[in-house]
Amino acid sequence: MNYLLVNNLSKAYNEKVLFTDIQFAINKGDKIALVARNGAGKSTLLRILAGLEKPDSGQVTVNRDVRTAILFQDNDFNPNHTVSEALFDSPAPEMQALRAYEEALEDTAHPERVQAALERMDKLHAWDYEVRARQILSRLKIDHLTQPVSVLSGGQRRRIALARV
Repeated sequence: MNYLLVNNLSKAYNEKVLFTDIQFAINKGDKIALVARNGAGKSTLLRILAGLEKPDSGQVTVNRDVRTAILFQDNDFNPNHTVSEALFDSPAPEMQALRAYEEALEDTAHPERVQAALERMDKLHAWDYEVRARQILSRLKIDHLTQPVSVLSGGQRRRIALARV
């Protein structure tokens, strides 16, 4: 199964050319590494592959059954959030569906929102999303979900970011 296909990808910033006409594919079972000197464009390439940045030319094709995410070196957690709030403040479609469902339950003036939210939860198989996320946190040794993010070590914050992805 082909997960990702890159054709003739190029990117430059002003006069600095990061890469030109690169081509590669990532298939099921592949093990890959991205190795280059600082400033060579590794992070830029990853942002392009994740759809967060546009290339100057070329095309990235991601299999429709694959969802991309990127774990940044620095996280943007709100220091006033708890671990649980930080974890579930996610752009993941399942998390957005879960939040929409919870909001719809509280909106008694618009019962049709509940039905729409139920259908989206079913479509995304999001009913056990929170349970799976908590299991991941537990495996990463993050157990105190009511603890403020501001008191966590850098390593603990990194593990929350990893669980969120």
